[in-house]
Amino acid sequence: MEKTFLKKIIAQLTYIERRTSQRIMHDSTPAIWQTTRRQLTADCRIFQVYTEHCTQPIDGREGDFFFLECPDWVQVLALTPQQEILLVRQFRFGTKRLSLEIPGGILDPDETPIEAAIRELREETGYAGSDPQILMTIYPNPAIMNNRLFTVLISRCHPVGEQKLDPNEEIACSKIPVQQIWQRIRNGDIDHGVALDALLFLKLYIEDHPETFEIHTAEPK
Repeated sequence: MEKTFLKKIIAQLTYIERRTSQRIMHDSTPAIWQTTRRQLTADCRIFQVYTEHCTQPIDGREGDFFFLECPDWVQVLALTPQQEILLVRQFRFGTKRLSLEIPGGILDPDETPIEAAIRELREETGYAGSDPQILMTIYPNPAIMNNRLFTVLISRCHPVGEQKLDPNEEIACSKIPVQQIWQRIRNGDIDHGVALDALLFLKLYIEDHPETFEIHTAEPK
């Protein structure tokens, strides 16, 4: 009888301890895991795969985690004086399909996001513009990647020459009115994740700064 009673007490205390631990974990800020070992697993030219052995500093849990070390990226919201936005369509080897996006690419070493945006716009579309500004900075996939993505708004874009594509690039350019872009998104025509992020920020920017948007897309004097 005594043993049965003690078992019930122990079981009840264990249950309370477990619930308390879960509640504390739920209510508290997650810990910053510490890296104790780091090893290059693969060098894939435009990114490196690393294996890191990490430890949870509070309870001592540990494990191996893989992540991609990538250079920063830039993408361009290029607006014309006619309130159109420039889009590019190209084959993507990951999805094995054509993708409708906004211009963009990788920052070169020692290149600023603004410089990279101007270069990528010129190379991919043959267009140039004025008044470039960083509209947003995000981490594309913080679960496994450490890089940042800058979205740059460039105004009054106009053609200045031919495209300057890399050897394996095939890019078709198009322009559509900004006010039609939202329906293209609803239709599923644009499903590139970070491009959708940029277009969301553009929508918020237009809503918050309607007068500024008119100035940015006005004909240059």
